[in-house]
Amino acid sequence: MLNILQAWPISPWVTWAVLPVFIILARLLDYTVMTLRYSSLSGRRRAAVAMMSFLEVAVWLIVAIQVLERFHDPMVIIASSLAFAVGTYAGITLQESFSGGSVMIRITTAKPADGLMLSLASLGVGMTIFEARGSTGSVNQLVIGVNRKMLPQVLAVVERYFSRAFFTIEEVAYVSQGARLGSRKISRARTSRKR
Repeated sequence: MLNILQAWPISPWVTWAVLPVFIILARLLDYTVMTLRYSSLSGRRRAAVAMMSFLEVAVWLIVAIQVLERFHDPMVIIASSLAFAVGTYAGITLQESFSGGSVMIRITTAKPADGLMLSLASLGVGMTIFEARGSTGSVNQLVIGVNRKMLPQVLAVVERYFSRAFFTIEEVAYVSQGARLGSRKISRARTSRKR
């Protein structure tokens, strides 16, 4: 690959067609590998993660060499930047469509959450409720563990009940064998207040 690209002369065809397409494909490959690497982290597959990290770096070393060799041409900079942006956008779309793993949603609200719990149960998603105290008084903290592919569907249900509630979405690096994300088992925990 390196020898083929190096043999091409600096021409409008290479600048505006071949090199940008190469960068877009490299960016797509980069995001695909990154998505797989994050999924492998959840399963603690260290060897696979190491190999994917090697591939990520190798791809971008190849791209960087091609761009830097033609860096004196302003058109190369413009074409490469546009290709990088297009490849990034496409890669993010690809990542959102095919990424696996799990996420944790944390919601803080003063409103009752029984309706949300029942709606999530119909989707096979469990939720844990903790009583807490915020700056304005007693609140409920809701913790929802869900597979990433179900996240848009779950968020739609959450926003239907709590459109103005404060919530965060966290990446889950590892899920134990006993966890049942997306199952029909619902848990509800209440913490006792200290007096």
